[in-house]
Amino acid sequence: MRFFIGLAILFTGLHSFAYVGMDECWDVNNQPVRIQQTMAIRQAAESTIINGLPTILLHPQMMAQYPQDVQQFIVAHECSHHRQGHVVTHHYGRTLPLTSEFDADCMAVRTMKDLGLLNEYVLQDIQRFLNTLTADATHPAGNHRAQYARQCAQ
Repeated sequence: MRFFIGLAILFTGLHSFAYVGMDECWDVNNQPVRIQQTMAIRQAAESTIINGLPTILLHPQMMAQYPQDVQQFIVAHECSHHRQGHVVTHHYGRTLPLTSEFDADCMAVRTMKDLGLLNEYVLQDIQRFLNTLTADATHPAGNHRAQYARQCAQ
């Protein structure tokens, strides 16, 4: 089963992002997930379905604020939502439990570890990023996510 392989370089304006190992993402139905850059979202990244196609939207300016290892984690996290069926479930109107964020974080960390992209410094960067995130109706507090990400890396 394919998940992440190879090297993708996405270009937009003056920014270029290299998501090592993150160019292929497959959803729960084994459909390829498109990665598209847009300024039309209010966060760094978002998983969605557009015209029936599983898609990860990336905000190039917001993504550029993060180190490459955090960018890779964000893409892997969004891909994990597709892989675990969270996006399809949400698309058809069902509410996702807060645990879906923990699940996506964990799968992203483990994927990066399997690809040889995770070491202690990268994990610390990911934890620093997660610690900046605030809780809302669909996302648990970042400090809890950061602690869980470390557990998943073991």
